[in-house]
Amino acid sequence: MPDTLTLAALDGESVTISLQVAKKSQLLKDLMEDLDEEELQFPVPIQADGATLKLVAQWCELQIRQEQEAADKAAEVAASQEIQKEEGDEEHEKKGSGPCPQPYRARELPTWAKGFFENLSQDETFALITTANFLDIQLLIEQTATFIAGKIKGMSTEQMREYFNIENDFTPEEEERIRRENEWAMPRNWNH
Repeated sequence: MPDTLTLAALDGESVTISLQVAKKSQLLKDLMEDLDEEELQFPVPIQADGATLKLVAQWCELQIRQEQEAADKAAEVAASQEIQKEEGDEEHEKKGSGPCPQPYRARELPTWAKGFFENLSQDETFALITTANFLDIQLLIEQTATFIAGKIKGMSTEQMREYFNIENDFTPEEEERIRRENEWAMPRNWNH
């Protein structure tokens, strides 16, 4: 099997990625399993432009690096715990200490991901989530959606329409009626 996979973008650009990066995409992972080695030598057409594919590859590389660092850290912690056990730290075992269940809270973006997304334009962000959806990269979809949600949090309806470039097709009367009917679902300080 080759070490890389070449993606053919809509704009004619070719983007070569490592197989490790390709495996972050369920679509590409399935494709690599279904095709033989000879077929994988040809560029795979992807419904995205070259610049967006490069952003996807960059995010995947950052994610792989973070996973490796987390695995290394987990191995260090496991080794440390094993040493404590070997030294007869019975008190540690008697207390029944283990991982405490964490209370539920909304997902927060890791620092590295926040930095990645903050350097993107709005158009790049939307192209990225669309391409992540096409390539079936669930974590990238989730992180991009979380980033966008953070951007629109606290925006008024009009600000959101502007952000997403949505034309208001309601008359003022229809808007007021909808607000009254759904008042129960709106926060007290809701601004429109």
